[in-house]
Amino acid sequence: MMIYNIIHGVCGAMTAILGMFNPALAVIFATMFLAYQLNEEKALNDRAFQDIREWLIGFGIAGGVLIFLFLRSIIVRGVI
Repeated sequence: MMIYNIIHGVCGAMTAILGMFNPALAVIFATMFLAYQLNEEKALNDRAFQDIREWLIGFGIAGGVLIFLFLRSIIVRGVI
């Protein structure tokens, strides 16, 4: 069960990283993930909200790191 937690987090992180390069693809990727999880919930009743929560955690951590690195690079260059 632990490997699935990690995979959901990695998928969330990949979505955040993808959003830097192509926001439209990140929205498509996120929509596909959520549609899959909700369909799985409907068919199997397997508490997909936990999988979505793990995805959001990965997305939030990666997004936070990316924002931190972006702001740090702006400050280092002396723009702010």
